[in-house]
Amino acid sequence: MKAPFGRSLLPDDLGGMTLAVVGGSIGALLGSTVARILAARMLTPADFGLLLTAVGAASVFGGILSLGLNPAAARRIAALREGKSPEAMHSTATTALKIAILSGGSGLLGLIILGTALNHFAAMLPTSWRLLGRTLVGVSPIALALPVGMAVLGVCRGFGEVRGRAVFRDGFGGLLRAGLVGLAGLIGGGTALFAFAFGLSSLGTEGIFLIYGRWRGWFGNFRSWDGKLLKSLAPFCALEILGQVQAWLDLAIVALLENPVQVGYFGIARGLVRATRMLAGAASHGYLPLASAAHQRNDSESLGIAYGRSRLLSLALIWIPLAFFLFSPSELLILLAGEAYAPAAPILRILALALLIDVLPGYLGPTLEATGHAAVQARIRVLSLGVGLIAMLLLTHLDGAKGTALGLLFMALVRNLLLGTSLWRLLAPDRASLRPGSVVPTAILLLASGAACRILLPGLPPLLIAIATGVPGAILLWLNPTARRTG
Repeated sequence: MKAPFGRSLLPDDLGGMTLAVVGGSIGALLGSTVARILAARMLTPADFGLLLTAVGAASVFGGILSLGLNPAAARRIAALREGKSPEAMHSTATTALKIAILSGGSGLLGLIILGTALNHFAAMLPTSWRLLGRTLVGVSPIALALPVGMAVLGVCRGFGEVRGRAVFRDGFGGLLRAGLVGLAGLIGGGTALFAFAFGLSSLGTEGIFLIYGRWRGWFGNFRSWDGKLLKSLAPFCALEILGQVQAWLDLAIVALLENPVQVGYFGIARGLVRATRMLAGAASHGYLPLASAAHQRNDSESLGIAYGRSRLLSLALIWIPLAFFLFSPSELLILLAGEAYAPAAPILRILALALLIDVLPGYLGPTLEATGHAAVQARIRVLSLGVGLIAMLLLTHLDGAKGTALGLLFMALVRNLLLGTSLWRLLAPDRASLRPGSVVPTAILLLASGAACRILLPGLPPLLIAIATGVPGAILLWLNPTARRTG
């Protein structure tokens, strides 16, 4: 089935695209969360921490090997779409896929070799880490799956398509992950078996997504080649490396400086927050190509409208889980993972604050990427990562995994301050598009009221506070007129 060559993307498309992605994201969120909870309930915090360390290592490796093909392909194809160049779009898509297969294949082989070597010299490792090599071999398919999946995702975004991501990559992928992890638990569990379930589910998910892309006709002749895509990869590749380091640095620090039990506590809280980030990122699927297209045609008004709208949509989608993370973390963790993970409650609350800081300003980074300032974003990420690394190392030494979370919070503050300042200076956007409007301060006031109730009325049920602050805030943000219509 050949993909239709459609019209230009407009701000009015953003709401529908976001809702479609949210549908799939809920499936992915539930699948990922269920998979982690099943593994956490069947493993000790130490074994669960070992599993998360291996999954994290494979994910960051595979993410780096994606070489930034997701935003690079999305931006390139969106620009070609504005120029009415369908054949060039298909050539770009094919080039992205070929690069991803080569890169991911080498990553799969490398991870198998590393895991086998660690397993061979397991006696030299601390007792709690001796199964790391076998677990790394189990998750090794992630190193191939992620580059291919990220390349196909970039193509999907560039073509203005949503269904493939929502139904196959997110929805089906979440179900497959939960199903395979559940099957591993029925068979008998164990870190190596759970690791293989995570690896196989990742490979199956991205494979189905690729098949869908081929059926939609996104890819042209396999011999075609887009040299301009390859030449444009450098800043996007740097951003991807920085993004992966930023995404996994916290877990790596806990794994290096603490024991697997602390990794387990940090990992369960981190997993819940990362799943919620999927909702926060739903609007970015359509926003980056939309913003790139608006910039291509010098339509600053559409760019400003899309920026403000995507910001409110993102906040609305995370507001309810955010309230539960902030006001009833203990109750939530005990309900989901069991009493053994109750010590992770302070970590969950701090990570939720970091999430709020990242989402509150809107899509600062993608806006810089869409307008040709990816290098500026890369420099900011380097600086904020350096600051965050120092903060996390010091605070982890002082307060374990909770200190790591505090360092992550500080890094989020620094990064968003620098991104916002740079965006304001470089683009000189319409000031109205960056103002929060009355609805955002009102929603934040609800959170502040909840915090006051938590302190002044300790007898009030935490779940009641979470509901009373989360639901009205989400409704206010979602129903704000600028989130639904233009002008």
